[in-house]
Amino acid sequence: MTQPVKFKEMLAGVRRSLEAVPEHRKGLNIQYSIVEAGLSAFAVFFLQSPSFLAFQKEMKQQLGRDNAQSMFGVENIPSDAQIRNLLDPVAPEGLREPFWDIYRLLQTSGHLESYRHVGGTYLCSMDGTWYHSST
Repeated sequence: MTQPVKFKEMLAGVRRSLEAVPEHRKGLNIQYSIVEAGLSAFAVFFLQSPSFLAFQKEMKQQLGRDNAQSMFGVENIPSDAQIRNLLDPVAPEGLREPFWDIYRLLQTSGHLESYRHVGGTYLCSMDGTWYHSST
């Protein structure tokens, strides 16, 4: 039997890891935090919009609020280019732990069991790519 996994639990691990990323920028012109850029990038996977920033601006204009702020706690949404500029220099090792945190949450709650093959291996990709099986 599966137990509910709370979105805020998953997001907390991502936020903790992003807060631990060392600042790599020089100078005082820092408009967006690495946390905002990372959470914005993470949000793209949930909201699946071709332009995260445009979608959030349109939502805010129409509804007076947006998902970036209400769901992810992002006050200032960086553009796609700004997200890349902020996150590309970050070593991937600094962002691995949230993946494993979420994996453990899903595993202990029982959500992965329906994807398990008879042999005990999972029939889904854990890295966001497609998985194909001939069995």
